[in-house]
Amino acid sequence: MGSHCYFFTFCILGYICSFIDTDFIEGILGKDYVRMTEENIKNGEPFGVYDSKSPLEMFLAIFSNNLRVGLILFISGICLGIGSFYFTFSNGVMVGAFLSLFIHNNLGTDAVFVIMLHGTFELMGLVLECMAGFILGLSFLFPGTLTRKQAFRKGLSESVKIYIGTVPFTTIAALIESYVTYLGKQGFQNNNLLVMLFLSLVFIGSWLVVIWYFFIYSKKLTEKYPYEKYLEDIVHK
Repeated sequence: MGSHCYFFTFCILGYICSFIDTDFIEGILGKDYVRMTEENIKNGEPFGVYDSKSPLEMFLAIFSNNLRVGLILFISGICLGIGSFYFTFSNGVMVGAFLSLFIHNNLGTDAVFVIMLHGTFELMGLVLECMAGFILGLSFLFPGTLTRKQAFRKGLSESVKIYIGTVPFTTIAALIESYVTYLGKQGFQNNNLLVMLFLSLVFIGSWLVVIWYFFIYSKKLTEKYPYEKYLEDIVHK
């Protein structure tokens, strides 16, 4: 699946650009957000943004925003996949710039740990939404033996299934970000042992789910139903 390769490549690009020009971070994240984060760092709560509202308010805001972003990623694929590619690019660069902000302040390890508590599921959903958008666009661009209308309808059917399948990941990510991530607002190493243990279990559990889904489950599914056969069925059934 190439969509995750695109996304992580753009993350690295955003990270590199941030180190070449530190003003790049403000250009991507906005001056107000950068200043707020730097103020939180000075106050000993570098990830205080995750504790700025009540958990329920955070959940509703985060869930609706992630759902909106995912829908844009998916629907924009109708423009021959170009829209999905662009939004994957912009989101990847933003994540890279965001992480570099903490790395500049010697909080790289804490940032990866705290942010990826929910980020594993959030980014997993984003990658799948990107893939759904590409399928939508490419089905129209490469109709095979079908008419473009027939190919597009089949591509739409397949991509909608993928998009709907991302909703559980979006929901879990929003729940973790609202009810768990704020526990690490002071950074991972500045918490008591019980909190560190709890956050570690969430972090490891999230990654185990992602590894299982992308590498173990996907491999078994591919062996049972080869990718070439899957594409052929989309075009010809």
